[in-house]
Amino acid sequence: MRYTMFRHNNGMYYLQNRETRRQKSLRTKDKAKAQRLLNERNQMEDNSAALNYELGTAYLTAADPEMATRTWEYVARKAIRKNDAPSTKERKETALRQRDLQGLLRKPLLKTSPEYLLELLEEVCPSSNTFLWRWQNFALRMGWLPRPIVPPICWPKPKYGLRRAITKEEYEKLKASCVKVPQWADFLECLWWTGSAQGDMAKLDASKVDFEANTVCFHRGKITDPDKGWVHIQMGPTLRAILLRRRNNGGHFFPELAAMKTEHRANYFKRRLDRLGLDTRVTLHCYRYAVIQRCRQCDYPERLAKALVGHSRFGGGKPPDVHDAYLRNGNTHVPSLEQYENRDQGCAKIIPFPGHGGAAA
Repeated sequence: MRYTMFRHNNGMYYLQNRETRRQKSLRTKDKAKAQRLLNERNQMEDNSAALNYELGTAYLTAADPEMATRTWEYVARKAIRKNDAPSTKERKETALRQRDLQGLLRKPLLKTSPEYLLELLEEVCPSSNTFLWRWQNFALRMGWLPRPIVPPICWPKPKYGLRRAITKEEYEKLKASCVKVPQWADFLECLWWTGSAQGDMAKLDASKVDFEANTVCFHRGKITDPDKGWVHIQMGPTLRAILLRRRNNGGHFFPELAAMKTEHRANYFKRRLDRLGLDTRVTLHCYRYAVIQRCRQCDYPERLAKALVGHSRFGGGKPPDVHDAYLRNGNTHVPSLEQYENRDQGCAKIIPFPGHGGAAA
């Protein structure tokens, strides 16, 4: 029922809308009469809503017979594309198993009220919020929704957890604790100097490292196009020494970590933090934040910092500049962050690039 009834201090009965809290006088002090008026108003609203729904459904199903029965689960499954990267596809399939979304997934799109969806958005985790946003937009683009259920301006912003860089003290403690697990110690040190995604670093193999040119090549795992997403990083002394030591006849530099799933590496890292009494909200992704922070501190060129971490944007949402065109469609050679941090402060901020026969700012 949309309306409830209450008695004012002056003895007059009033209606109150459950959704808007707006009140209207029934102009009677007789309880029986007020109850009859309340029932008539609720019945009229129910009949009107049902009639409007039936008319709208009949109109829409004339062009699309499945319009009235299409559920959120159908939309979510159709949003999984065949050319999605394996990690992206896994995240989309995991969203279908989220407990807080099970009630919605079985619900038809056209029977989802704005109040229901808005209340759900206030309760779900940030990842579920993001997927709901994508599913609604996907349904709109496909013509399965005549209009947004919750307009973009009313969509609650997801509340993310900790987002910060791992500190040098935390990094040093973690590295020291992995003395008996040298593969993990080397892995964490490589993340510290490259800022690569943990999955990309764990699966690094000899085919992507050129010791003669002193470069290591990464391809972002999230990018399915084999001709895009590549970045060539010049190795510093520490990174080069680690990779030389870990050469394994053309195989992976970190074979045990390459065989682990992303969540297993994350859980192992969390257990390490717990044993050392460090903040367990720190993740392997925090190494990327640390690299960006250090790039800012040593005036590392912005376009190269963007290429280093594999992002198309860097620096607080600045508009794309002319360099972005080269970052999207060409291979960018990135200098070693270790050498750049330790360069002579008295010299001009110019660094040589291998194979270019000169220097570049």
